[in-house]
Amino acid sequence: MTKNLKIFYKFKKSFLILSIIIVFSVLFGSESKASSVENGKGIFEHICSRCHTLGGGLKVGPDLKGVTDKREKKWLFNWISNPEKVVESGDAIAEELLLKYTIKMPSHGLSTDEISSLITYLESQKLAPAVPIKEEKKEFEINLVSNTYFLYSENVEGKKFAPLYEYVEMDVKDNKRRLSFHSAGWLGYDLSTVKADGERERDEFTYAYLSYRPIEDRILIFNLGRHLIFGGVASEQIDGASARWEIIPSTGISLYGGVPVETEDDKRKSDSIYGGRIFQKIERRAEIGISYLKENNDSESYREEMGIDVWGFPLQWLELQGQSFYNNITDGWIEHSYNLRLYPIKRLVVSAFVSHTDYNDAFSATTISAFSPDYFGIDERMTKIGGSADYEFWNKAVLTGDYTNYDYKLQGSADYFGASISATRYSLKTGVSLHRMNGSSDRLKYWEARGYAVKSFAGLKAALDAINIHYDRTINDLSNAYSINGTISYGFTRYLSAMLNLDYGKNPDFTHEFKGLFKLVLGLNK
Repeated sequence: MTKNLKIFYKFKKSFLILSIIIVFSVLFGSESKASSVENGKGIFEHICSRCHTLGGGLKVGPDLKGVTDKREKKWLFNWISNPEKVVESGDAIAEELLLKYTIKMPSHGLSTDEISSLITYLESQKLAPAVPIKEEKKEFEINLVSNTYFLYSENVEGKKFAPLYEYVEMDVKDNKRRLSFHSAGWLGYDLSTVKADGERERDEFTYAYLSYRPIEDRILIFNLGRHLIFGGVASEQIDGASARWEIIPSTGISLYGGVPVETEDDKRKSDSIYGGRIFQKIERRAEIGISYLKENNDSESYREEMGIDVWGFPLQWLELQGQSFYNNITDGWIEHSYNLRLYPIKRLVVSAFVSHTDYNDAFSATTISAFSPDYFGIDERMTKIGGSADYEFWNKAVLTGDYTNYDYKLQGSADYFGASISATRYSLKTGVSLHRMNGSSDRLKYWEARGYAVKSFAGLKAALDAINIHYDRTINDLSNAYSINGTISYGFTRYLSAMLNLDYGKNPDFTHEFKGLFKLVLGLNK
């Protein structure tokens, strides 16, 4: 028997026991539809009703009556789970909602079970009589959210770090004039470490800009100030102006220009940056975009990139999304990245992906040496290909198998594959997984086992996550690395919540490492 098989059998017993526990927790007892609707109603009233109505018209966000008929359930699930991720993926519907309502929908950290209950409730209300809002729409609104972060960490040398951060978000809307102002920024103070020059503060504006929508029934929006640009090849923070105009329901254009926001590591003088994206929609089932970006630095051409991005749902069981970016200065392709999702039968989702990155072209314009061809390797290229299959074999119990191959031109290749099983019963979600990494170096030859549990009840949520990595050969006299992470959060009121996260780990580079994070969120709406 080989050494790898011995290690596998060592993990196998624990893995099977955990799997059996999860399956039995699902088999013996399931949540009724009536209970699911009631739970979803509570979630809507406690969280969603701040910004949405059910048949009462627009509030801060859209009216959600009949939303389950307008949107696919899978899209609703992804949107409620992580709206920011959906927006960053270039999803056409998400971008349209963001431009129309200007305020980003936050992620409320709901569990899979809670999201399912919420969608069930929304579906049950599509035929219910409308309940109009009694209060008139405010002409002037102010939303303020204060996020306080306290981070504590201790490294192997015994050094302690205790930075305190405050992230403040403010949105002001003049609905009568269709004007709005959005701002967010960090205030930092390190309670433990001090720089050589005695400074402790770390202040930074993330964005502060004015938005104007001159036409109410047509997506036309202008932004002025420091803001973020996403779309096509652009993923930038600029001081300048941008505009997006959906000329007709199926065709639109976005333009931007200004000065790139410089970081402490960027010693060059940024002169200008400008670009845009033209997009064409095919009903609501496909979109294709062509984008361009140009940046001048020290009066010379620093970056010039072009790209094409596509998204399509041509068939009910098939979804395609991808992008290709080209570097005009190096005359080479930066990246090709494409994802395919198939829904061949009920409860089965099959995904496949392929990407190729040329580091010379991708990192030819960098401000930090750690992100340059000199660091990764001149002429290095990486191709990643793989896929996964998710099958819901029982009510809210999912079995997943996945495989990924990493192929580096200079550093060799590695295969990462394995399986996981997860289940949700009422407000408890649990899961276990076992994966194998098989690469060309000792650090890339190991077994990885993971187990986690998330429990929600009332306004309290608790989570525990443990990962163990067993190396085929010892590295720095260590054969097992592990990480244990625990999180607990509680919503005191609709405007006040707190979260505590503790993490302890051990790996070949650190004998032990401890981190703690406390977050306090306070909101104000007038």
